[in-house]
Amino acid sequence: MADRMELRRILSDDDATLDLSSSGVIRLVEVDGDVHAADQVNSEEPLAGQRASVTHLGSEGGTPALVVVPAFDGDVLLNGSPVGVMGIAHPGETLSIRLAAGMSDWLLVRSFAPELETIGTDRANETCALCGMALSCATVVLCSCGVAYHQESGPRADGTVAVAEDPLDCYVRAQKCHGCGDALTLEPRTIPDPRDLGLMARAVS
Repeated sequence: MADRMELRRILSDDDATLDLSSSGVIRLVEVDGDVHAADQVNSEEPLAGQRASVTHLGSEGGTPALVVVPAFDGDVLLNGSPVGVMGIAHPGETLSIRLAAGMSDWLLVRSFAPELETIGTDRANETCALCGMALSCATVVLCSCGVAYHQESGPRADGTVAVAEDPLDCYVRAQKCHGCGDALTLEPRTIPDPRDLGLMARAVS
């Protein structure tokens, strides 16, 4: 599956996005009054205008997380509370980053696109969550929570679309994940969607 972390600006009229898909350290830097994401450079010293650095912690039960390290005290709020030496941020949580002109508010999200894949040898003995047959008997699609289902028709990682005459399409037939309860669709989605949370525009008093 194509799965990456992003910061989406909230409480604002624009829809800026910061891509956090880099596997290394990413620095959040103030440039011309706005936040930009920059890959780590060799120096361990903070960049000019750096407000924080973030790194991927990995998945906790299928859900990725980020380690957030502010450059200076008070530079970053996590869900409204100051981050001290380090904080752990999960999708659906907010980061407020201090800029010269004030705080810039962002929502951490996952950009998730289901794709057909062959199950790895470490999970070859597991069974499909819907039909109960071995995952190794067909291509699979993973839910965003990590639960696997057979799926023989749909998008592949290489951009092509698989079409089967009599597909074993357990993923779409299940409709809802047996693990997390989310609706199962082959359409790309954002988790959570800022629009569903009512966070896309600053309230007018």
